[in-house]
Amino acid sequence: MGDTGTLATYAPGPWHRRPDHGALFAVYDAAAASEVLRELAGSGEPFVSLFQERGEPVLDEVAPHLVRLDPWRPWPQKVLDVAWGSAWAIFLHGPEDLQRVRKQLRRLLTVELPDARQVMFRFYDPQVLSAYLPTCTPAELGPFFGPIEAFYAFRAEGEVVDVFRRDAHGQLAVESRRGPAGA
Repeated sequence: MGDTGTLATYAPGPWHRRPDHGALFAVYDAAAASEVLRELAGSGEPFVSLFQERGEPVLDEVAPHLVRLDPWRPWPQKVLDVAWGSAWAIFLHGPEDLQRVRKQLRRLLTVELPDARQVMFRFYDPQVLSAYLPTCTPAELGPFFGPIEAFYAFRAEGEVVDVFRRDAHGQLAVESRRGPAGA
């Protein structure tokens, strides 16, 4: 491939179709992939830290960042090569409004333990998300998903992406799709 590609043509996956409504987003862990954050900063795509409220750069280099993606727009090949199958990004379909999605995801950043301590919850780590969601009841899935239609998380081997949705009864529905290495 050349210097750019698109998510839609780079690999089959959740972005092979345009959603009927909403938008495709990614949450990147800048602590694990700072080079992608630099590429995104130069991409022109809107993105925002999930940690800061008013753009203070104190934690930008280690914060998870939400970026709205256009699957048919050219992306730097470096971003696509590093993103596919990574353990530092999840994808999701949600409402068009970046700030609305950010507000929902910020609610997920901390959890309360049984002893009442508040701790960080790394839901944006694909392995954490994949382990957590199947343990949830429908009553827990509703607040977790909020306005988000689906979450996408790569498995550790990087060839399969699991698609997590809620079915009509609020139960978790999981579909597994093979990526480019297994296509």
